[in-house]
Amino acid sequence: MTQWGMNEVAAVGLLKMDFLGLTNLTILEEAVALVKEHEGVEIDYLSLPDGDAKTYEQLGTGDTFGVFQLESGGMRRVVEDLKPTSIRDLAALLALYRPGPMEHIPRFIESKHGRVEVTYPHNDLGEILDDTYGVIVYQDQVLHIARKFAGYTLGQADIMRKAMGKKIASVMVGERGNFLKGALGNGYSERDAETIFELIEPFAGYAFNKAHAVSYAAIAYQTAWFKANYPAPYMAAVLRAAAGNSDRVREAAAECGKLGIPLLLPDVNRSEATFTLEQMADGRSAIRFGLGTIKSVGRAAVDPLIEERKQNGPIQSANDLAERLDSKSINRRALEALAKAGAFDAIESRGAMVAAAEDIIKRARRAQELRDSGQTSMFDLFGTEVETPTPSVTLEEDVDATPHEQLNWERELLGAYVSEHPLQAAMRALQGRVDAQLSELTEDMVGNTQTVAGLVNSVRSLTTRKGDPFAAVMLEDLSGTAEVTVWPDQWALTKQLWEPNQIVVVTVNIRARMDRLTLAVQSVEAWNEPLGGTGAVVVPPIKQAPPPPWMSKPREPLQLPDPVDRPERSEVPSTAPSSAPTSKPAVEASALWITIDESGDEAVDVELMNRLEASLKASKMMNPGTDLVFMRIRHGEREDVMVCSDDWRLEANEKVVR
Repeated sequence: MTQWGMNEVAAVGLLKMDFLGLTNLTILEEAVALVKEHEGVEIDYLSLPDGDAKTYEQLGTGDTFGVFQLESGGMRRVVEDLKPTSIRDLAALLALYRPGPMEHIPRFIESKHGRVEVTYPHNDLGEILDDTYGVIVYQDQVLHIARKFAGYTLGQADIMRKAMGKKIASVMVGERGNFLKGALGNGYSERDAETIFELIEPFAGYAFNKAHAVSYAAIAYQTAWFKANYPAPYMAAVLRAAAGNSDRVREAAAECGKLGIPLLLPDVNRSEATFTLEQMADGRSAIRFGLGTIKSVGRAAVDPLIEERKQNGPIQSANDLAERLDSKSINRRALEALAKAGAFDAIESRGAMVAAAEDIIKRARRAQELRDSGQTSMFDLFGTEVETPTPSVTLEEDVDATPHEQLNWERELLGAYVSEHPLQAAMRALQGRVDAQLSELTEDMVGNTQTVAGLVNSVRSLTTRKGDPFAAVMLEDLSGTAEVTVWPDQWALTKQLWEPNQIVVVTVNIRARMDRLTLAVQSVEAWNEPLGGTGAVVVPPIKQAPPPPWMSKPREPLQLPDPVDRPERSEVPSTAPSSAPTSKPAVEASALWITIDESGDEAVDVELMNRLEASLKASKMMNPGTDLVFMRIRHGEREDVMVCSDDWRLEANEKVVR
């Protein structure tokens, strides 16, 4: 029996259906249950009325962590710009945030807020595009345009849409002809028909259908509604879904900190298997880690322990734990993990319980053997006067882990620092030196430098195309995490500072690449005081590399020609920096100007400079002359001007520019 592909299934007329399993639906169900349990409120999230002011106010600030489909940095920025007020807005945004349609997002936003006039590709399309401010957003609109303009049936329009989406050239030629013929038959000009066909073609392949977009938007609204109105239950639900994913737990824990939701360590006498809510003395709701959320433990190990506690009361001591522990379900490694994560802090010190884990397991096994043989019931007949014949657990006195060790255990086993973040003390000491928290670095800062402080989480060793070593370092502060790039020159001088759990103060240059920010390290300090040291080890900023030998600072006292009169190329990354000249260089009547934006990626910049040098050599051979070649190097808002040596003079004409 052969397995048919999806095309064959469609060809014989069978219905194709995709079923998506969304974690967010589970999160919503968990949130509903937690709100009912702790607030006494029953919520039907499928029937939430649109337009909740608190929800849209939160979205308008870009607060989208935990909100379905809206968490990415790029999406967060456009949500903040859009300031949605309805599910309809969210649906349009989700449909537009895709290759092709994405370029129309600014116009959609400006039209929504009345800053630009709503216009249509053709006046007859007003009724079809009214809901989306004249912007084609959905596949459905493509179908209706084909029906309106070219007289297609909806079935014929869908065939055209599929051909566009699959880029079937032979079919597309025929569809273009059919569309133009139909439009001309409906009284439209050939020019209008061509324009509309070319307009809808990219949308057909990439745009969502409206039902899909609205379904996603509804879930986005529901998750945002819970976060805005019941933040503690919702974040507990998010953490439940994140259990086992340390990175996600860490991000959610940081979000709880922003929202003012306390996190509590696991507790053998309070915790369930997963995350739960607890009411604090001050009335706030806190989220407690579950015993089963601890790495290396798992539900099978803790479920019997939780059931024992519920039936026979709280665990009182290490000996009591050993007597009541099910040694068949838990081993020494799991017990140590429970102790390191703080689950026994209420009965014994953390370090002592870790040290005694082996003895506790031995006594638990002996007690289990006695229970299985029925001997415990005989000893129970004599009450407390007869000592149980099992060895007692001896706890070492004055044994405990250091605060630093305990925090590292929490991070390793829970995925986050819970009792205290190591940076808290450092941030107090560094107040006034740090410009922003990691979560506050935004697209608005591109081209600028900012000083941040963070804890080194992980270090990835990488190499450039030339084989030079550099690193990508994940930093964490009280607001979240971010990756910084330590390029080869910095890495060579500061490699010893980038150790896990080291607190560093870093000055970064912020750049945008694709849909994310990149942070290039300019200087770094290792802050040792919070980790038991006596101060900070300072590494000065790296001096920028000298420009290639064929470039130099402008000679003085030259004066630049008017920019309007010179041919110019732009957006070519380079690594040829220098200090800005104090006075402007002068040139002869004409010159070749090349505008360059530093990319922040040294390997890429060097490669492009090599290509540029080769191009200039070829241009000089083909167009010898006396005109100077200038480089305008842009570093964010700063510009440096460099001039090529006299050996590189050529004739600055249109052939060179091309």
